[in-house]
Amino acid sequence: MTESDLPSDDTRIHEDGLWRDNGWTARIIKNEDDDGWAVEMIKDGEAEPALVGPWTMGRDKKNPKPMDANAFRTLVKTATEVLMRHEQQRRAMLHKQVTVWAGE
Repeated sequence: MTESDLPSDDTRIHEDGLWRDNGWTARIIKNEDDDGWAVEMIKDGEAEPALVGPWTMGRDKKNPKPMDANAFRTLVKTATEVLMRHEQQRRAMLHKQVTVWAGE
C-alpha cells in the first residue's frame, strides 16, 4: 500500500482493521515473521510507519482482534512518543561537545 492509496487527510475511518483519525492511520496487517498479526501506525504525510508492533488474535485464534477507540488512542500515544524520542536523539547528536588538548 502506498500513501496515495490511503484516503485524504480529512477522512475519518473507524473499521475493524483500519482506523484513521487525528492525523494518524492504524492498519492491522499480516505479520510476515510468523502466523500472527501486526499493527502499523503511520502519521499523515509520512511514507514509513512510525511504529509497527504485534497485534492480538481474535477469539477464533486466526483472525485479528478488531481495532477499537481505546487501542487506537494508546497506539497514537505510543507512536507519538517514539517520534519524540527519535527527534531528541537527532538533536543530541547535533549538540555534542568535544574538548581537544594540544601538547607543546
